[in-house]
Amino acid sequence: MSVGMPAYGLNAVIRRYFQSQGLFDVPTRIIVIVAPINAVMNYLLVWGPEPIRLGYVGAPCATAISYNLILILSVIYAIWFAPDYKAWHPISSRSFQSLGIVVYLGLAGVGQVASEWWSWELVALAASQLGPVALATQSILLVSASTTYQAPFAVSVAASVRVGNLLGERKARRAQIASRACCVVALVVGCIWSTMFLVFRGSWATLFNDDPDVGKEVGKILPIVAMFQIFDGMAGVTNGILRARGKQGTGALINLTAYYVLGIPLGLYLAFPLGQELMGLWEGLTLSLIYASVVSTWIVLRTDWPREVRKVLLRFEKDREDEDREIRGL
Repeated sequence: MSVGMPAYGLNAVIRRYFQSQGLFDVPTRIIVIVAPINAVMNYLLVWGPEPIRLGYVGAPCATAISYNLILILSVIYAIWFAPDYKAWHPISSRSFQSLGIVVYLGLAGVGQVASEWWSWELVALAASQLGPVALATQSILLVSASTTYQAPFAVSVAASVRVGNLLGERKARRAQIASRACCVVALVVGCIWSTMFLVFRGSWATLFNDDPDVGKEVGKILPIVAMFQIFDGMAGVTNGILRARGKQGTGALINLTAYYVLGIPLGLYLAFPLGQELMGLWEGLTLSLIYASVVSTWIVLRTDWPREVRKVLLRFEKDREDEDREIRGL
């Protein structure tokens, strides 16, 4: 898998490169091309004829090859086929200017996203101490919540790109409308998922497991999962809007305090000293999502959008000054 990791990282960057230009369909088209090739390679390398059959090792080999194939196709499209050729610029000394800002935004983005991922892993680790039934239940609930989160996550990506572009176009009012529209979409989607979990809570576990004890535990905790769907979606979308404003540091601070100051300590206390077990862990997570959602939504609604546009114009002016200095140097 290490052979595919550089390509995996570059794919994440070039995917944002396409999205920033509104080319959301390009990564999807490339995946549509590579996915069947990946499936065939998996079959041949795992179960294929003897000369190329590798067994279990064939699966990561096929994945690593697919990552590199995606990168190659993405670079080819970006350089020669992308409709907006102005977005591609040859490597020059200007490419390495303002790296401090890039590093800051990158590290803040890691704190914003990874802090949430790590918190769920910590909860899974805590659930593993409660026995096999709790661990199986945790797996079902985590897969369910992660799957439903994909919809608001997609909206957050769209919100980040759309609001950022509108700020660059000096359209403060439209940026405000777009941010609020994305919040409304997240609210509607959260209500849909919440209703689905409540309606099917008695039989939801049968999609994954036929153990009656696991089914009973899932049915007991699923209303908690249903309740935080709205807050989870709102937190994700508002984090995307904060990224559009360059406020990754603010998003990271919200997530860190939500999970590591409030949610996880409370969840562990409820689960072990108070004996609520897995229910207590999910109650702590729910509190953290409510806090993150309320605080980030309040920040978004209180945004001074004309001021954000002025900040963008100042950055543009600095870029022009840097370009003029470079031209004079040549």
